[in-house]
Amino acid sequence: MRVIALLAAATLLPGTSVADCGADAAAVARQFWEHHSRLFERGDPTLHAETTSRFYASLERLWACTAKNPTCLGYEPWPSPADKRIAARPTFNLSYTRPDHVLVSMKYALAGPDGRTGPDEVVVLTLTQDANARCWLVDDLVTHRDRSLRVRLHRPDS
Repeated sequence: MRVIALLAAATLLPGTSVADCGADAAAVARQFWEHHSRLFERGDPTLHAETTSRFYASLERLWACTAKNPTCLGYEPWPSPADKRIAARPTFNLSYTRPDHVLVSMKYALAGPDGRTGPDEVVVLTLTQDANARCWLVDDLVTHRDRSLRVRLHRPDS
């Protein structure tokens, strides 16, 4: 009986995948951050469906780089939801809208060793709609160091 109830609930409740995104880009960005805390590790099976092909290709280049040198990026692009240094849950706000893409700002602060909250950090997620214009896909992350990950990880020969 429990199995039937669980199956029924699974079909009635909305999915937790960004691929079932809806119209609220800021909510999609928050959900992406919450569900992809290991974005920079190859083991995330749903990541390909929730990112554009060019951003996923950049992540593949990052994975290849970190396999050779774990510090090849030189900095942590964004905090994991499990990071105990995050002073408070990040806020996600739509900061720019165009018909072909939106920018969502993720603002957070880290707590220092003395317990005081540091300055606000911002990561901007660029989202574009998929081919069906139903779902938002992550196309880039611009970090607090004003670096586009997609541009930073761009192949020199492409």
